[in-house]
Amino acid sequence: MTVEVWLAGDRGQLLENHADSAYLVSAESLRILWVNKAFEGFSAANGGNPALVQRVVGRELLGFIPDALRDFYADTYARVLARREPARHDYECSSATQTRWFSQYILPEGDRLAIVNTLLHSADRESTAHEPDWSAYEGPGGLVTQCAHCRRLQNRGTGRWELHADGFSTTAAVSHGLCELCFAYFFADEEPLSLASDCRRADASRHRAAFRWLSELA
Repeated sequence: MTVEVWLAGDRGQLLENHADSAYLVSAESLRILWVNKAFEGFSAANGGNPALVQRVVGRELLGFIPDALRDFYADTYARVLARREPARHDYECSSATQTRWFSQYILPEGDRLAIVNTLLHSADRESTAHEPDWSAYEGPGGLVTQCAHCRRLQNRGTGRWELHADGFSTTAAVSHGLCELCFAYFFADEEPLSLASDCRRADASRHRAAFRWLSELA
């Protein structure tokens, strides 16, 4: 089935007109085949150029994911394709002015995947809990280490992972990793949450604990 035929069907129309950003990727290389209108709107709202959005079509999805997270998402997508069973993963995607949490729904669509990113929580960020001089985070050559999930920066002097407003918009040289908390609560599990399982309550409890901890830093 071509993308055009799929898009004309019920599920294609559902996702095309969905309020949340959605895209379709191929199985063999996770190449982006299509994005919906909400994807374009989200990009524009976050400073992207609407005229460039369609340029992501044809590119591999994993190329947009930081190295520290790439294996996790690659394994997750491969598992959904193999089992033909939807899955969900919660993640943070905050900006300098807002704390935001999303759920990513990974949905099998024949030999493709439909991926929907749904906003769970958004709150204005009045200030960051830690904001020392930027030089506190710089290593040799001005390189800073940032958690690819929560966007906190590692203080070179204390080893603490701290929020800094410039960490959401800096053009400095950044090395992405995962802080201990995000790795333990969001990426250490062998498998993400399966929508078909009954483990949602346990997973939600774990995520609420991590969310409370991270929210104290916002």
